[in-house]
Amino acid sequence: MALRGFLNELPDGLLYHYTDANGLIGILQNKEIWASSAMHLNDAMEIREGAKLLEKYIRDMKEDERQFVGGRLRHWIQWVSEEMLVASFSQEGDQLGQWRAYCPQGNGFSIGVDPTYLQLLANRQEFDLLSCLYDSGEKERFLQILATELKNEPLSGDAFHTYWRGGPAALARFKHEAFRQEKEWRVVGRHRHKKLEFRKGRFGVVPYVGIPLKLSGENLKIKRIVVGPNLNPEVAKAAVAKLCVACDVPTPEINSSVVPYRH
Repeated sequence: MALRGFLNELPDGLLYHYTDANGLIGILQNKEIWASSAMHLNDAMEIREGAKLLEKYIRDMKEDERQFVGGRLRHWIQWVSEEMLVASFSQEGDQLGQWRAYCPQGNGFSIGVDPTYLQLLANRQEFDLLSCLYDSGEKERFLQILATELKNEPLSGDAFHTYWRGGPAALARFKHEAFRQEKEWRVVGRHRHKKLEFRKGRFGVVPYVGIPLKLSGENLKIKRIVVGPNLNPEVAKAAVAKLCVACDVPTPEINSSVVPYRH
């Protein structure tokens, strides 16, 4: 099953979550990362793009395919619109565009984690770890794979579970090609049966759930923290090391960004 292959793929190297000082403190203290409602984030347009492309694909189907497959795919669109939660990561731990977008004014950090361990933690919460697609041709081919397998695969047992959890989540792979340099991966799931919390966002109140970043009885396994462009990088690195000790987190490798700091 190709969809299962997409859900199991992993990148080489670490994955990095960009955040500001408050976010870093919260992650280390609470040992979790927040997966926020996709419709309340900056990337909401890209998430909607996946649903729109899928709707167009349904319209272009043959009549018999549209009746059989289209109805199921439209359930995915509803899932995306109403229940999708997302936490973002990048294969790049020191990328200028990310610092500008998420960590302005010399107040940024990227937190590097092992993708295999992150996938394990996500799966335990019925979330998936997925790479983003930027090329329009790749997106079209991906939709064809989803629709073809949905039509041909007997939906029972593991196959049913894979499609109805992973299928809608896979639409979160779509992102505008202008952001290709971000090399983004997303932890994606739904909020059904999970208690929602709420935080302040750029455009109002944002629903989210916390995803544990460690297994019970284990320490938080952060591999690297990169201090973003900063006026006093050595001082900032020393403060991060002290924060790790205070939060009972094994001190990871702590590096300074190679991107020059500018006021």
